[in-house]
Amino acid sequence: NCLITVIRMAIGGLFAYSGWRKLIRPPQEFAYVMEQYQIFPAIAIRIASITLPWIELISGVFLVLGFMRLLSARILTVLSFCFVILLSVTLIRGIGLESCGCFGKGIYLTLPQALTLDSFIVLILSFLSAYRSRFFELDQRIERSNGR
Repeated sequence: NCLITVIRMAIGGLFAYSGWRKLIRPPQEFAYVMEQYQIFPAIAIRIASITLPWIELISGVFLVLGFMRLLSARILTVLSFCFVILLSVTLIRGIGLESCGCFGKGIYLTLPQALTLDSFIVLILSFLSAYRSRFFELDQRIERSNGR
């Protein structure tokens, strides 16, 4: 249980950091990175450049806290899985990007590095979505205080 908690907090922290790094910069920077993938329409880029960092930050913090853990883990699993597909398609199409843009201007990963990391994250998040550990979770404390 303790190891699962540490893993849950580390993955949640990674997403919180990723969202935060994008939020402290102008959304145009993230939009520019998304344009480089050459797959999204302009309106989708505008919407995603504003909403995705918030989803990453909030879901990541919730996962760290163990608040709405299953929902948070599932949201992040879907995001990561979609990113794995995007990275795979981009690599197959031979589009050369300097960095995946995962962490804004914080950490630079090549596409193969990001694909490896995100594939691993999808596996971990899938496990966390299915695993029923209640160790050190805010959800458990809330349920106790509500008498469940």
